[in-house]
Amino acid sequence: MKQLMLNDGRSMEVQNVSAAGGIMHVRMIMTTSEQLKAYFKDSFATSVMTLYENGKEQRKYENYTTLSCIKEEAGGIWEVEMRQSSADTDARLAELEEKAEQQEGDIEQLKREVEEGSAGVDLELFAATAVVARANAQALSDTAALEAKVLYPDWNPNSIEYTTEFKVLHEDILYKCISEHTSQASWAPGAAPSLWTAIESGEHVGTLKDPIPVPDTVTTAGMEYEKGKYYSEGVTIYLMDRQGMDDGEKVTLYFAPSALAGQYFSVAE
Repeated sequence: MKQLMLNDGRSMEVQNVSAAGGIMHVRMIMTTSEQLKAYFKDSFATSVMTLYENGKEQRKYENYTTLSCIKEEAGGIWEVEMRQSSADTDARLAELEEKAEQQEGDIEQLKREVEEGSAGVDLELFAATAVVARANAQALSDTAALEAKVLYPDWNPNSIEYTTEFKVLHEDILYKCISEHTSQASWAPGAAPSLWTAIESGEHVGTLKDPIPVPDTVTTAGMEYEKGKYYSEGVTIYLMDRQGMDDGEKVTLYFAPSALAGQYFSVAE
């Protein structure tokens, strides 16, 4: 369970929080526009916001004091956009320096790998080609990325600045970053749902005869559900049939179907 605590001590249950480029987005369900205005129009309350995951502090968001908009999306999901009054330029410079160092390390590693096992190969050309492939891999779609997992770096817990949509491998699972952050050991993909979401393999088609299994990590890693598809939780099969959503429309949730039965899901007959 994720809680966002405001500077004045009030807190709310949230689905996801992301921040990049001085803009912060907070997503939640089961709320109203009036309730959100009461929280986010108070600049003192939003000057420091702290995200907690299962009672443990994950990240602080400072100086997001300007409410840009509140909007209701399909499926009863609300999103709040806040703007930061002062940007942290030091963090941006550190991020660029870290990326440059990481790229240099990739080049040296590739050269060593080729020298050890690929006689007769143009080492410089091979290394340059691999680096370009790895750099362009971040622009691939989720489906294409799954077919090229070897191109993605392993998740690094040692204070790496990860940006939104950046993809990493962790325990042979491909994840993408959903909230900009500086890595640390306790925020690993699969354990920090507000920061990472697993990219699904798509091996199951989501029909009644071939439902998509819901993993035990759904409450920590999240899962993308699609209106009109079937999902299995244990021996029970559920249909994602949220009213107000169109067939094929998708939403990422951090709950198993049984927790949202009657709201987003119904038991399949």
